[in-house]
Amino acid sequence: MKARYRIPITVVYYLALSLVMVYPLYKTGFLFNGYDQVFHLSRAHELATAFKAGHFGYSYAMNSFNDVGQAVGVFYPSLSVLVLAIFQLLFSNLVLSTYMAVFVTVFLGLLISHYAIMRLKKGHLTAAIFFPAYTLGLPYF
Repeated sequence: MKARYRIPITVVYYLALSLVMVYPLYKTGFLFNGYDQVFHLSRAHELATAFKAGHFGYSYAMNSFNDVGQAVGVFYPSLSVLVLAIFQLLFSNLVLSTYMAVFVTVFLGLLISHYAIMRLKKGHLTAAIFFPAYTLGLPYF
């Protein structure tokens, strides 16, 4: 296959793979509970609230965590929930915003992983097979 078609095909492949992973979860209409999901959703809500107020970052959580002003933003970097906070600003539905953030995070993880293996092994087939398995957690089944 010509090299100029590999990149678009790879992007479409990873978009489809991300959609196949996330859509069945979204279709249920509720969020599956993770170990510390409520904590991270609260962090994202706090960051989205800070964005609405014109602050680009937060140190003290004043609108969640029982409204007591916890210093969560000091100890946990907000970069890890940035995508989720942006989608919370764009969509009022928490389920939609959460799964859109998961979709984008998985898609970006696949692209970054693909680029990394391409730099190491110089093979599209190796990257297209190995890193979806790594990114989607197949070694943990």
